[in-house]
Amino acid sequence: MLKKLPKILVFLCAMLLFFGVAGIATATPFTFLTGESIIDTSGTGDPGLEMWATVYSTANNLEFTLAEGMSTTFLFAQVGTYETAVLDDDLIPGDITANLGFDIPALEATIGGTSVGYIDDEVIEFTCIFDYWQGWNLTWEPEKTYSFGNGGVFTVDLTDASFVIGHSFGPDGELGDAYANVYATVTLDKAPSPTPEPATMLLFGAGLIGLTVLGRKKFFKRG
Repeated sequence: MLKKLPKILVFLCAMLLFFGVAGIATATPFTFLTGESIIDTSGTGDPGLEMWATVYSTANNLEFTLAEGMSTTFLFAQVGTYETAVLDDDLIPGDITANLGFDIPALEATIGGTSVGYIDDEVIEFTCIFDYWQGWNLTWEPEKTYSFGNGGVFTVDLTDASFVIGHSFGPDGELGDAYANVYATVTLDKAPSPTPEPATMLLFGAGLIGLTVLGRKKFFKRG
């Protein structure tokens, strides 16, 4: 039994070392917390369609936890125009910039977009009636990737939006709501490496010290 004792000690030390390394290397879910966000529409207007945007209050201070490879989608903002009619000069594109703030991790995701007016007028066949449609389209840049502490990587993607109304109604919504919603999707591509907890480091250290001591004893016995 005494002869087997060193082997048992080696096994126990190896297990301590294994679980210590596993505790350090395992990727854990990450909890995000959004901060204050804005959408800048100052790049729109004559020539072009003057736009407005409002970030939903529910998109601020939003907390969600993602495992590696998982995503979440939430209502981000509503977008519309101040103008009562879309004219030829409103077909010139304008620039819109979304700044989605995060408190955790502490950074700001910036995604650019382009808005442009839309007109479709035609005479309905065999009648003298004009079929007139007007509105706008908003297209965002492809998803953007951001890195944060300890090797973490995540992406942010915004949905494109559009609004079209027919006949003599204006796209500004004077006869009702005239806006489109924008949704944000956050994907955790790579979880950050966790900071080792004291208990994990204790396991790792105990296993390493145990194997070192047993190795030194075996070395001196041979000597």
